[in-house]
Amino acid sequence: MPLKGLKPMGEGIHNFAWVAAFILLIIGLTLMTVLLYLHRQSHRLKSVLMGLYQLNEAVHQDVLQFIDQAWPFLSQAKFTGLNGHVDWFGEQIPIRHGLAVSPSQQAYPLKLVQQGIEVHLSAQMGRLRGEDQLMAQLVWQQFSALLSLDVNYKISQFLLSQKRLERYQLFVQHDIKNIAQFITLLADQLEQAQTDGEKLATYHQLQSIMPTISRRATQTIQQMTQPSRDKQTKKLIDVRPTLEKIAKSYDVSIHISGQAKLWGYQWAFEQVFQRLFENFQHHAPQAVVDVVISDNHQIQLSAPADAQESISAARMFEPFWTTSESGMGLGLYLARETLKTMGGELHFDHQHQQNTFVVQFAQDNHDE
Repeated sequence: MPLKGLKPMGEGIHNFAWVAAFILLIIGLTLMTVLLYLHRQSHRLKSVLMGLYQLNEAVHQDVLQFIDQAWPFLSQAKFTGLNGHVDWFGEQIPIRHGLAVSPSQQAYPLKLVQQGIEVHLSAQMGRLRGEDQLMAQLVWQQFSALLSLDVNYKISQFLLSQKRLERYQLFVQHDIKNIAQFITLLADQLEQAQTDGEKLATYHQLQSIMPTISRRATQTIQQMTQPSRDKQTKKLIDVRPTLEKIAKSYDVSIHISGQAKLWGYQWAFEQVFQRLFENFQHHAPQAVVDVVISDNHQIQLSAPADAQESISAARMFEPFWTTSESGMGLGLYLARETLKTMGGELHFDHQHQQNTFVVQFAQDNHDE
């Protein structure tokens, strides 16, 4: 006879099995939820990382476009803001995406410095934990690595182009060597010419060869030696007639107002405005350039802009970047660098369908 108050052993085992099954079910559902969550996080991480990589390929590793278009991917990783600035070959470009910098948020700084390029960025996020924080860190590492590669790629292009210019200088040196060899050969022929017939043959040979040699000598020796003689000599520059002469040499129509005299290097002044008028010649050949000479050591050059062509100031001065088939993308960069030797500045502005270059000379280049 069973004891009173005790349940049969079979019923207890049945209840225990039911509880164990329920616990296993809860554990299974929890694991499935965790695995599903991790799978979704993994898929989201893969999507963001791949998106950054594909974006970088789509913009052809262009630093400015990559920074400008990467924010949607960073925001997917729960970043709340991307702020800072880029110093792009002398142009300051502010970066503002999402929320402004807040001391209450975690910051991820990035600083890249190369020749002519400085990137200062800071990404902010809220107080993330666990997988969200890990994902954000991985995305930021990917973004930073790609941006670093892009900056180095741009500098390598710049250095490669400099190498090409050095090769061009070798060609110029080669021309000079050829001229020197021709002079030596000419001297030998003159020494060997004894009879009137030999002298006449040498004379006719010189008549046919000398124009070509003379033009080559003028284009190489004069360009390489004349600036070096003038570089250390400052003089009083009459601005208005000098600008009129340069504009005429480039067949650029101008309307000029004001006049001034500046104390500085004639070669540098002429090179700056040669580059500027050459730019107008390429991009606005039919336009009349409005030239305003101010009393505050400033000269402005303005012309109507092509409605189909919109170029930012950053691109305008980027070396080896051009939309002209005949240009190298060096003119405005060299103009700005040359102006720096005079303590001046060169800026570009695009407003109301007008392209304007502002040339500011140092105050010590005073009128005399």
